[in-house]
Amino acid sequence: MSGKKRNHNGEEATSADGAPLSAEFYFPLAQAQQAKEHLRTYGVVVVQGALPAEEARVALHAIQNWLAEWTSKGGCPNGNGLVAAGGAGQCEGAWRARGATGVQDVFANIWNVPRHDALLTSMDALILWRERTQGVSLHRDRPDSLYLESGSLSSVPRPDGLGVRPIEPIRLVQSLCVLTKSTAETGGFICCPGENFDRRDDLPWKRVHAQPGDLICWDSGCRHGSKPPAPVNPPPVTDMDRAARRQRLPVGPVQPVRVAVPICMVPKSWVKQDLLPMRRTLFESGGSANHDSWSVDLFVRHPAPPTRSRAAPDQADWWTANMGSVFS
Repeated sequence: MSGKKRNHNGEEATSADGAPLSAEFYFPLAQAQQAKEHLRTYGVVVVQGALPAEEARVALHAIQNWLAEWTSKGGCPNGNGLVAAGGAGQCEGAWRARGATGVQDVFANIWNVPRHDALLTSMDALILWRERTQGVSLHRDRPDSLYLESGSLSSVPRPDGLGVRPIEPIRLVQSLCVLTKSTAETGGFICCPGENFDRRDDLPWKRVHAQPGDLICWDSGCRHGSKPPAPVNPPPVTDMDRAARRQRLPVGPVQPVRVAVPICMVPKSWVKQDLLPMRRTLFESGGSANHDSWSVDLFVRHPAPPTRSRAAPDQADWWTANMGSVFS
C-alpha cells in the first residue's frame, strides 16, 4: 500500500493542500469591482463585511432562536450539516442574510444590474455544524449554460505557480454568508482556486478563513466543500449522550459551532414566469431549494418535507423591502 498522503477525496495530496487562502483573495465591500475581477480570474473571492457585524449578529441570533424552537420538539439537524428541515430555508436568519444591502450589491456588481428589483435569490438550506467533525467532500455542482463575459485578458498565472491558464467565463456564482468565525481551529469552507468546469486541473485545496459577515463567493465550477479542523479531538461520549442519540434527541440546547447561509443570486431576466408560483409555494410552506433554483428545470427541492405551520415570511414583522426585492 502506498504511503503517500491522500486528501479527503482519496486523491494524492500536494504539499499545498490545506494551506489557508492567501490575503490577495480578500477584498472589503468598497472594492467590489476589484473583487469581481479577481473572482473572474481565479474563481473564488472573499468580500469582507458584506453583512455588517451587527446585522450578522442579529441573523445568527435569529437562527439560534429558530433552532432552539425546533430542537425543543425533539428534532435534530441533518447529519451532514446541511439543514433543510423545520423551515430552515425560510427562517428569519436566512432572509436577513439574503436581504442585506451589501450582499445584494456584490451580486448586482457581478451581473452588471441594479441592486433593487433586478436580482432573484436562491432559497437554500442552512449550513449548521453541531460539532467540529462534520464536512462535505470536494465537489463541483452541476454545470450551467449561462456565462459572464470574461473580459479582455487571455490568460492568467495559475495559483500553484505552474504556468498560466486561459480565463474562462464565470457560469454561476455561489456564495456563503458566514455568521460564525471560520479559522483553522473551527474548520469550515474549502475550495480549489483556479479550477472551473472546463479546466479540471485538480489544484490544491485551500482553507478559507472568514469573519462573521464575510461573503465567500466562488465560480460553481471550482471544486469546493468543507472540512473540520485537524486533528479533531472530540470530547468523551457519556451514557447520557448515547441515550440521547438512540432517541435522536439533542443532549441539551443546540449551539452550532458553524453557521452559514448559502446564497446564489441571478438577474431576474433569466427567470421564466412559470417558476414564480413554484417559488411562492415553497416560500409559504417553509421548504428549501437548491442554489440554482432560478430555473424550472433545476428547481429541485431538498428531501426534507416542509413543516411550516405559521405565516409566510413576508407576513412577519422582520420582513423588509430588500428581502422582497430578491424574492419575486
